[in-house]
Amino acid sequence: MPLTDTLIALPGLIDQLTAAAERSSVLELFTQNPELRKRSTILQIAEAVNHLAREDLTRAERLALAGACLADLLDDDYCRARTGRAVGNTQVLRGKHTEALGTFNTALGQFRKLGEDLEEAATLSSSLQPLIYLGRYSEAFEKAQSARAIAERHHDELFLARLEINFGNILHRQDRFSEAVQHYERALVTLERLGQPRDCAVGWVNLAVCHISLNEFRKAEIEIKVLYMKPL
Repeated sequence: MPLTDTLIALPGLIDQLTAAAERSSVLELFTQNPELRKRSTILQIAEAVNHLAREDLTRAERLALAGACLADLLDDDYCRARTGRAVGNTQVLRGKHTEALGTFNTALGQFRKLGEDLEEAATLSSSLQPLIYLGRYSEAFEKAQSARAIAERHHDELFLARLEINFGNILHRQDRFSEAVQHYERALVTLERLGQPRDCAVGWVNLAVCHISLNEFRKAEIEIKVLYMKPL
């Protein structure tokens, strides 16, 4: 399967965890395999959820809950927060935006308590999409600004560029297309320099949609052509 290499040290684990529909089955699996009961397993699971969610959301949900079970078994708040964010991401994809915000806020509190500010920034960023869909634009701006402040302290160029895309999305949803264009363009300068084709694809598509909304069809056409010429 496409994601087994994500858990390269744990062959077949994704299949087993996603086949275990009940919490008791997941706990039994971890009880019978003590070598899996460690933080690195949970972190790999949380990472795998984000990839699997685009292929099979139901299986991704099961995997996220399995990770949460293991975090509880280890009584590890850092892992609870990481798997919580993974669960929140699946809730966003289900359109459960209010539930997702509650999940993200819980993870956010855990990361803040632990002093994990980069994880805090990542969780703030994850919360932006549901806030946008719920029309809570002021709150989205505030969270994006908080995430930006953390990323600037750590000089994380990639994260800052991705945040520019999010700022553009907030403005885009408010029909502030000209302002959104500025953020998308700034993001693309960095993303192209850092060699991030998938992020660039998102930026180019969003930019083209803004130009269409501004009746700037020639610019939109050029951007779509650029997108198709860029390998992912």
